Amino acid sequence: MNKDIRVYGDTNYYAYIDADDLQERFSYVSIMESVKNMETGSNIWYDFERLAKGGLYYYNRGTLKFYIQLKVKDGYYIQDRDYELYINSNKVPATITSDNTSKIHDFLEIWISNPNDIPPGSVVTVKGGTIVSCDESE
Repeated sequence: MNKDIRVYGDTNYYAYIDADDLQERFSYVSIMESVKNMETGSNIWYDFERLAKGGLYYYNRGTLKFYIQLKVKDGYYIQDRDYELYINSNKVPATITSDNTSKIHDFLEIWISNPNDIPPGSVVTVKGGTIVSCDESE
């Protein structure tokens, strides 16, 4: 199974993101970080990479803030922005803010307050985002 593939070396530096829970409901899931360019002062966006097709995303575990862009599947809309953060299947405190501008799209900022919450090689999961089908019968 591709989710079992991990970076063998440098495991002290990496953690992983499992997006399966979101991908069950959302047709588009993009996970990224924003890094300030010291020369220009502007932000540069980097997409997190996957270790294998359908596998885990990996990132430097020193990254305490990352972003997830979402688009719901056709015929659905976002009913509740009830997102939660889990690390190694344990729910942890985190600040998850949403742009809350659309019933179709969402843009989440996930802020992990304590870097010690992310042990080396751990798996981070964002769950939630209740969607419901649109009533198109009218």
